[in-house]
Amino acid sequence: MITPIGILAVNASAFVMTHLVAFRIGIAACAVVSGLVLNGLTAWWLLRLVSRQAPPLYREYRLWALGASVLIVLLTAAAGGYLTYLGGWPGSGASSLSRSRLAKKEPPAGEGLHPWTDEPRGVEPLRAPSAPPPHEWGGVFFTSCRATCRPASRSSSSPQAPR
Repeated sequence: MITPIGILAVNASAFVMTHLVAFRIGIAACAVVSGLVLNGLTAWWLLRLVSRQAPPLYREYRLWALGASVLIVLLTAAAGGYLTYLGGWPGSGASSLSRSRLAKKEPPAGEGLHPWTDEPRGVEPLRAPSAPPPHEWGGVFFTSCRATCRPASRSSSSPQAPR
């Protein structure tokens, strides 16, 4: 049941991304609504905090505080919607980075030649290791054993067991 809904959601988002310019007004409207709701909740929370922490000050400047918070919420929501609308034009926002990269003729990330090996980027070829990795832990392990183990005698080629 969830898989078909997920497939429909992915297809719908792919459709919106391919027709992003046509959807820019709707996306900007959603940004305005989101800004109004989120910034409005934050302003309401701050006004409640001020009314509890400084009641005499809040009573005296209540209308100014409400007016300033409404103005700030409206301006930030409108600015977010306007900037979102401007970002929907071709060649603006994130796509301007791609256009500048094309103007400089730089390959996109993951393509071109690797800077150290001059081999094509992308999937690295599977290579067999040339030598086994060194065991760095070996010396640490045996240094703790040296205090309790007897060193092997030089005349005997077989190691002696600890006492």
